[in-house]
Amino acid sequence: QAWAESVSRSDHGALAYGDLPWWTAIVLAVPNVFGDGKPDYLGPPFFYPTVAGYSGAAAALLAGVAAWRRRGRPETAALVAMAAVALCAQFGVPPVDWIVRGLPPWNAGNASRTFHVIALAVALGAGAGVAELARRPLRGRIAAAIGVGAAAVVGVWLAGLMAAGELPAPRSVEVRAAVRCALALAAGAACLWLLGRTRPLAAVAVVAAVVALDAAYLRGFNVVLPAREAYPPATPALRALDTATGPEEPVRVAGLWRGGAPPFALPPNTGMLQRLEAVQGYDFPPSTRWAEFSRDVLGQVGTTPELTWNVAPRTSGAALTGLRLLGVRYYVTAPGAAAPAAGLARFHAGADATVWEDRAALPRAFVVGRERRLGRSAALGAFARGEIDPRREVVVAPDAPRVPPGGPSRAVAARARRVAPDRLRIDVPAGARGWLVVGQGHWAFWRARVDGRDAPLVPADHALMAVPLAAGARQVEVFLDRRVAYAGFGLSALGLLGVAALAWPRRRERPA
Repeated sequence: QAWAESVSRSDHGALAYGDLPWWTAIVLAVPNVFGDGKPDYLGPPFFYPTVAGYSGAAAALLAGVAAWRRRGRPETAALVAMAAVALCAQFGVPPVDWIVRGLPPWNAGNASRTFHVIALAVALGAGAGVAELARRPLRGRIAAAIGVGAAAVVGVWLAGLMAAGELPAPRSVEVRAAVRCALALAAGAACLWLLGRTRPLAAVAVVAAVVALDAAYLRGFNVVLPAREAYPPATPALRALDTATGPEEPVRVAGLWRGGAPPFALPPNTGMLQRLEAVQGYDFPPSTRWAEFSRDVLGQVGTTPELTWNVAPRTSGAALTGLRLLGVRYYVTAPGAAAPAAGLARFHAGADATVWEDRAALPRAFVVGRERRLGRSAALGAFARGEIDPRREVVVAPDAPRVPPGGPSRAVAARARRVAPDRLRIDVPAGARGWLVVGQGHWAFWRARVDGRDAPLVPADHALMAVPLAAGARQVEVFLDRRVAYAGFGLSALGLLGVAALAWPRRRERPA
């Protein structure tokens, strides 16, 4: 649902053409040969695919034994084909590359993230290798020859890339990576020899330990943070904001800092721990309308249209008007910083941060009578040039519903309450008519009811949404329609049941 209207759809569509250079395939055999993503990293852009390319030398040796011994079997062919297709997509090899670039949905995806498919094939192959060797062990000479042969191939490969100047990382990085690979190959060869020569449980435990240690280079990329880092204690500034905001009157906050890197005044996504809504966050896939408004109006120009989470908005001119339209009432700055804009009052001053309050921010919902009908690009341009005063008019599409004349000439606040994470209940001022503007990002699956009856809900002010109101309206509910999500869950469940039915063992009929 989110993908259909997201900026990620076009942003990742460009990444479908982002094949990795052929020489980066060395990461399949040598981990972190370009660095580990820290300051010593030198290699292709987006280091995380290359960091995650290595599936483990020990596991690869086990998978190789299984592939040889089970050659000709359909499951072996399927795993090899799966890994081969993923490799072709990763490194731009035709004809797979033609499909990735030209056929939906692959042409709207990030082809550089298919290393996990290769890792799955290696993992399943390694399991089959353990089973094969437990049943029929290798001779010691053969196990040693496999290890030495693999090391020789990798060594020649590394030497060729060094001679060609394709390994730009510091030599110390390359040496560490080569030593790690050599140790993993030696341990893998020992596992080939051990399996089938000792108790099965002990052998499997040793192999599991070797494979786990081989993958320990990824430890620094563990997405499961320790509790102290995942749930840091609230600072005095955040506690002050928590007391000032709530479901009765949802407002937004914004962190202000210089540059596109830490230290952040309010790190992206951390406000959600205190249930604070912010304009910065790493929440993919973001709406195209929201991304365009953030970039062109608020001045949050990131490295790509979707990567604006680490950029602070401007607080002057059209950007300040846009922030007020979004209901940004509080700004978090570094301790002792000057007011980000004229007219802002100091709300909190402490050693952790200074919080400023903008009492001119618009409420989460308000009614305005005057409208301006503009196309999508024209509306965005008018906001970026500062030609729109959202307190006096709302911008809607040319084909939006008509509202009765006589509405308020200036914005009249409506009382908005968040009764659920996906539902707002709004009490309309008596006698108000015109457009009810809701400071929530527009999305096709939002729905509206006016006094219990379905009502149209349209994009407004480019990034937000609005409901037309006739005279006498009293209460409006805006909520997410989850029927499409439930249909997706149902289809996924049917698919899993189908896979289970295909995998269910069947009795073989005995020959007569």
